[in-house]
Amino acid sequence: MKKIIIKTIAFSLALLLAVTGIIYLCLATLSPSTLSNLYFRIDAKELSLKYSEKAYGKSGKIEDLSLLVERSIVFKDGESVIYYATELINREDYDEYAVSQGSGYNYYIVGSLCSYLYSSGQRAVAIGTAVSHTGDYTKVNPIRVVIELCIGNDDANSLSLIKDSLLRREDKNQFVIKDITIIEDFLKE
Repeated sequence: MKKIIIKTIAFSLALLLAVTGIIYLCLATLSPSTLSNLYFRIDAKELSLKYSEKAYGKSGKIEDLSLLVERSIVFKDGESVIYYATELINREDYDEYAVSQGSGYNYYIVGSLCSYLYSSGQRAVAIGTAVSHTGDYTKVNPIRVVIELCIGNDDANSLSLIKDSLLRREDKNQFVIKDITIIEDFLKE
């Protein structure tokens, strides 16, 4: 009698594991975004990013790419941010998508990208990306992110390049003028 109960329990557990495994494989294949969302909620970086990549690879939609970039930023995965954010901002439909996401979305993505580019040693690329993707010079923008990194790293060469690009701007508002002054003061030291 005891053997029958043990066999029944073992069979039930094996069946439960098999069904769970099949459901998981189906989700991983057919709906990787569902698994990505699940793993994001439980703060599982590797699995969340893995299934976000699969979801984007499967759909090719800008929404999935954007979600992958945002999650890479949240999890501080610099390599993924550099690779996928560069792909995102270079898409033809990016500008329209960024506008639909709200006023700060573009600067959030580009500022994060520039930060990781600068930190990875690609300083000229970070400056070029920040300058080319900064439209309105607001209180928070990618150029100001790079300026802050340059000052924190005593990077006078990069600050000189940024100063030159700011001087060439046609729309010099109070933030541009203030940043030029800050850079000039830093370079005098």
